[in-house]
Amino acid sequence: MKKPLLTLLLYVLCASAAAGQSVKRALLVGIGVNPAYPAAPLHAVAGVQALRGTLFEKGFEDRHIRVLTDSEATRSGILDALAQFSAEVQPGDLALLHFYGHGVQIADDDRDEADRLDEAIVPFDGAWQSPQVHENLIRDDELGRWVHALRARAGTRGQVVVALDACHAGSGLRSAAKAQARAEQQRLSIGDADVAPLVAFYAALPHQAAIELSQEGGPRCAMLTWNFCKALQRAQPETTYRGLFEEITLLIATRTRKQTPQAEGALDMRVFGENLPPPPPYFRVHTSLDERTLLLGGGLLHGLHPGDALVLHPVDTRDTLGRAPLARALVEEAGLGILECRAALDRPLSEPQALRAWVFVERRRFARRNLALRLDIADAAQREAIRQQLTGSEDLDVQSGAAADLLLRAERGRWELTSAEGIVIWQQQGVEGSDAAFQSLRQALADYRQAQFLRELELEASPFQAEFTAQVGVRGAPGGLRANRDTVFLQVVNRSATPVYYSILDIDARNRVQVLLPGAHWLPADFRLEPGEAGPLHAARFDAPGREVLKLLLTPQPVDLRSALESGARSGGGGAGFLEALLENLRESGGRTRGQSGGYSGKEAGVETLVLEVE
Repeated sequence: MKKPLLTLLLYVLCASAAAGQSVKRALLVGIGVNPAYPAAPLHAVAGVQALRGTLFEKGFEDRHIRVLTDSEATRSGILDALAQFSAEVQPGDLALLHFYGHGVQIADDDRDEADRLDEAIVPFDGAWQSPQVHENLIRDDELGRWVHALRARAGTRGQVVVALDACHAGSGLRSAAKAQARAEQQRLSIGDADVAPLVAFYAALPHQAAIELSQEGGPRCAMLTWNFCKALQRAQPETTYRGLFEEITLLIATRTRKQTPQAEGALDMRVFGENLPPPPPYFRVHTSLDERTLLLGGGLLHGLHPGDALVLHPVDTRDTLGRAPLARALVEEAGLGILECRAALDRPLSEPQALRAWVFVERRRFARRNLALRLDIADAAQREAIRQQLTGSEDLDVQSGAAADLLLRAERGRWELTSAEGIVIWQQQGVEGSDAAFQSLRQALADYRQAQFLRELELEASPFQAEFTAQVGVRGAPGGLRANRDTVFLQVVNRSATPVYYSILDIDARNRVQVLLPGAHWLPADFRLEPGEAGPLHAARFDAPGREVLKLLLTPQPVDLRSALESGARSGGGGAGFLEALLENLRESGGRTRGQSGGYSGKEAGVETLVLEVE
C-alpha cells in the first residue's frame, strides 16, 4: 500500500509544481480569403503557420498554440477564441496574440480617436464599403478590451504580446492603451496595478497599407509576420522587445519605404523574459551615406550641435562604460538640421553595422552665442570660487556687469538662479560649494539654453503651414488665464498642400520644456491632418504663472519626440496632462545659436508659435 500512496503523493507534488509554472500561450489568427474581397486574397494561412513553427523553436508547446484560419475566423469565431484564450491564461503566463488579415478604418463612434477614425480588423464574414458602411468588423476598442482582459488574467508576473499585421494597424488597441494609461495613474497613487505589461507591434501607421512581398525568392508573406519570425529566430537571450522591433523595422525598410511599423508598451523587457531598466538616451542611424558618413535621426531640436562627440554601440547596449565602441563620430556643421544631422566616423563601418547601432552622446560642444551670467555674491572668495568653477565653458560669459541673461545669488548656504525677468530658474539649499551643487547649476544653465533655443525656433520657407489657436474655456480675471484654474483648448488647422503630422511642445516661464502632444495613450501617428483639415480640440492647463510659449511642430512623417528624447517613455504622457520634462539629450544640450535660431531653412519641418500669459 505504501508504493501507490507514494506514487500518488509524487503525482500531486509534480502537478502542483507544474500548475505554478508560467506557460507560453499563443492565439494566431490568419485570414487569407474573404467572401467580400475575392479579388484580394492574402497568404495569411501560410504566414501564421510559419510563425507557429518559429514559436516552437522559442519554447512554445503545440498544445498551447491555437491557430484560427479563414472560415473559422468569423467575427463570432474570433471572439469565442479570445474568450477561451483569456480563460486559459493563468497568472504569470505569457500570452501572444497575432492577427494577419485585412484591416480598415471606420468612423469613430466614441470620440476617443484624434483623427476621428477607429481602426478595425476584418473577420472572414466581415465587409467594408466605406468608413460609414460596414458589417461584422472588430473595432480597436473592442479588441483592446479583450487584450486588457488577457493582461488582467496574466497579472503583473505575466506578459501580453500583440502583433497586428493588417492595413491601418497602428494604434489598433485603443481601448487597451486607455486602460494602460489608467493603470499608470493608479501606480502613482496606490501601487502597481494588477495587470501584465503589454508589448504591441503594428504593421503600419494608421493611414498606411500593409503589403505582401515575395520573401527571399520564396512565398509571398506580409512584412510584419515574415520579419517577426526572422527577428525572433535571430534573437539572443539578452534581446529586448525594443531591439527585436528595431530589427523588424530595419528588415522591412530594406524592402519597402511605403510601410512604417510601430511599437508601444513595455519594450525594455527581454523577449519572453524579464523587465530591464530603460537604455540611456540614444539616436538611430537613418542612412549610411558612405562608410565614414552617417545621417542620424536627431538634430538641433534633439540637442545635437556641431562638434558633439558620439559613440556607436550595438543595439540593446545598456551600459557603455568600459565597452569598446563600434566607432566614434563627430556631428558635422554641414547637413545639420532640426530633425536630423550628419556625423563623420573615425573608422569605416559597413552599412549593416551602422544601421544596427545605437548612437550615444559622449561629449557635447555647444556652438552658440554666449550666455551672460552675473554673479551677485557679496563674499569675494566665494564669488571667485564660483567663477573658477564656471570658467572654461565656451558658451558662458561670467560677469559682474548689470546686463545679463541670468543672475546667480549666493548667501547663507542658499544659491538662487533667476532670469532677467526675475523668475526663479533654479535654487539649492545647504550644499554650498559642493560638486553636486555645481553639477546641478551647470544642468540648470544648460536647461535654460535649450529652452531659449526652443522659444526662438522658427523655420524659414517651410512648405508646412498651419493655424495654431487657443481659446480659454473658463474665464478668470478679465483678459487673464489663471494657473491651475482655466482650461485652454488648442486647435490646429493644416494649411499645407500635403498631409502633416503634428506635435506640441510647451516652454514655460520656469524654464521647463514639456511635450503636450502626443499624450499618454497616443502615438505620434494619431495626430495627422489632411490639407485644410481641422484637428480636434486639445485641453491643457498650466500650473504656474508667467509666459507659456507653445511650439507646434509639423512634419511629413510622424516624429516621436518622446522616443528620441525620453528613454523608456515610448507611448508616453497623460490624456489631459503633460509628459514630464524632456530628458537628458534635450535638456543637456540645448541652447542658442550664434545667429538667430530662426535662420534654418529646408523642407523637413514647419514650426508655429503661440504665446500665452498665465496669471
